[in-house]
Amino acid sequence: LRKQFVNELTIVVRQTIRSHFYYYQEELMSTELGFIDPTANKSDRLVNLAERPISLNGKVIGLLDNTKEQADVILSTIGEALCERFGAERVVLRRKEHYSKPATHEMIMEMANQVDVAIAGLGG
Repeated sequence: LRKQFVNELTIVVRQTIRSHFYYYQEELMSTELGFIDPTANKSDRLVNLAERPISLNGKVIGLLDNTKEQADVILSTIGEALCERFGAERVVLRRKEHYSKPATHEMIMEMANQVDVAIAGLGG
């Protein structure tokens, strides 16, 4: 059941990202911009993953927007899909001050007290 849930959620995320990519693909091609890998160096520190719920049914989902282009649109679309397709109760969407700054401690604590599952989203 968990594997099916993860597979379905992965499909929703991929479809959302693809639809936004195709929308801007023509614009990107016309400016002949290449793709840049934004990945920074990996940390040597091991971070344990949070426990994943078996289902999102009845859960409150927290979505953290990093302020990059289209992150709000992508996260809103994903939030709607999580409610419609996976039974999430509601979505709490918060936006960081700037993509180069971490979320404030107050924002993290507010989300931690309100949501069951949190997703940090990245825009282009």
